[in-house]
Amino acid sequence: MELTGYVQDAKNPGVFGCIGSGDRVAVSYSLKTDVYTDKDGQKQYPLVARIDTVQLIDSKKESAARAARRGGEAANAALAGADADNDEAPF
Repeated sequence: MELTGYVQDAKNPGVFGCIGSGDRVAVSYSLKTDVYTDKDGQKQYPLVARIDTVQLIDSKKESAARAARRGGEAANAALAGADADNDEAPF
């Protein structure tokens, strides 16, 4: 099922900026029926799963190692946070 998360400021993605491919996360969500009118004038009622909370499960070091295997910018960002003494998320 596709989950939808809303970020108020695209320049500050919050927890979503800390998640990379393969990272383990715990997500709680609520189901809602959305309503919109399509281009043919028909009302559509899709079921949408909206993210309520996201919890990072992997440690910073695990995430950094995975990012390093992927390479690129994600590795640099993850490695920068992996050396911190605490295991707190940056938000």
